[in-house]
Amino acid sequence: MEMALIPGYRDLFGEPIQSYEEWLQNIPSPLGALIAITFNRELDISHDAHVQANLIQKIAWRFTHEQRTTISNAFQQYRARTQGKYHNNFFERWYLLEMVVRELNRNAVFEPVDLGPQQEYNILMAYSLIIEEVNGKQGNLVLATAQSTKDDLFAYRMVWTGLLYQFQFQERTDPAYEFYKLASILLFACDKFRPQLKQYLNEMGMKTIGQLMGSFAQIATGAIQPGEDPIFRSLKYYHPLPGVDDTHLKASAINLNVLEGVKISDLRKFPMFFSPGKGYIVIDQGFYFKKIYRGTQFDLRSKSDLASIDGGAYNSDIAEYVLEKDASNLS
Repeated sequence: MEMALIPGYRDLFGEPIQSYEEWLQNIPSPLGALIAITFNRELDISHDAHVQANLIQKIAWRFTHEQRTTISNAFQQYRARTQGKYHNNFFERWYLLEMVVRELNRNAVFEPVDLGPQQEYNILMAYSLIIEEVNGKQGNLVLATAQSTKDDLFAYRMVWTGLLYQFQFQERTDPAYEFYKLASILLFACDKFRPQLKQYLNEMGMKTIGQLMGSFAQIATGAIQPGEDPIFRSLKYYHPLPGVDDTHLKASAINLNVLEGVKISDLRKFPMFFSPGKGYIVIDQGFYFKKIYRGTQFDLRSKSDLASIDGGAYNSDIAEYVLEKDASNLS
């Protein structure tokens, strides 16, 4: 397991001179969320060893000389203080997703007046405050754990407390395996819950299992492949064709389903973002891949008459068939 140093605002610039909201007061939340989503998607699709430097260059290319000097000096001083232990990691998935959540909750909607270089600098400052806040929360958890010395599991808690939060963002899934499980659960439902499966498909604007799987496949394939934007290759919006029902896309868009009190867990349920005039975009590749099977399992129950049956029995039946009998044939 590799540990990485990621500096927050105080590590780089000292005491904050403004709050997160003050840094972004001239930037509408949908734009702030899209910027964080775009940078996260760049991490998703890029296998370039220089991805961190590339992202810094992209956000800083319009900075003034003074702003560039400030940023450069801050990172150089941090490298010196850490005696070579810092390896230039700055943009990371868990912080960018926290910024997406923060922007959704800030919910500042207005027409931007100033989109000059200063706003890009402000975004970088606001992001560094997100790092500061997330690192602070994790540090508080570790300190609380360190005080529970009489706990029989003290040693294990000390080892895992600082890692569990990051694990949820490091865990990756195989989309092919998720599609195999999706096909399995849909065939199981077709046999055991045919009327309810039809209800669910209707709720999703679909008529057949094939249409549902095709919709998932189109988005999942696009989430892996780079787009055509020359600067941000991850930018890829999904536009339903005229006359095509986009209910399935709407059902996955966070900003169309959770209007307040957004949490990271909500991004797992709704891993897409809708931008008027542009379309739908995947927020996080890993979260979307996991939704393919897990989301279908929960939606099949919540969007049909199955909601009235015992959830434990339903999940047990699904797990026994899909994970124990069917998916185990792959091993």
